[in-house]
Amino acid sequence: QWFPWIIGTVPFVYELFLRDEGKFWRTLERIYLAPALVYGATVLIKNLYPTPRPFAALEIPPSFVVSSDPFGLQSFPSSHTAFFAALAMTMYFCNPRLGKWFLGGAFVIGLARVGGGVHWPIDVIGGFAIGMTLGYAIEKILLLIWKDHAPKC
Repeated sequence: QWFPWIIGTVPFVYELFLRDEGKFWRTLERIYLAPALVYGATVLIKNLYPTPRPFAALEIPPSFVVSSDPFGLQSFPSSHTAFFAALAMTMYFCNPRLGKWFLGGAFVIGLARVGGGVHWPIDVIGGFAIGMTLGYAIEKILLLIWKDHAPKC
């Protein structure tokens, strides 16, 4: 439950305390814009194409309460996995070695979502694919827009 929060705040803490070069907000924009847009895209997909979660389809009590989905009808794709896959892609553009660790974190979060009974494996695979693809595309577009003025992370 806390692992996603830790992974999500590491870039923020890194920028704030370890690498403050005067472009704090611009760098955070670069790091978090793609994951935020990807998260929004997955929420839109969930609302357009409702899919029952495992606990709803199998009529078993959930491991934990999904407050944003009380009826268990927003399973595909996994927004958590998509967000953290996009964050991993962004971090990979900043620092490939660090990005690989974030990629591993996204994978662990996806496994935990399946293990917790709130997603099917296909939800996590779909979320991962959406996060990686859109994260890559958004990062490339941002780099084209910013050209030589892209903030370094």
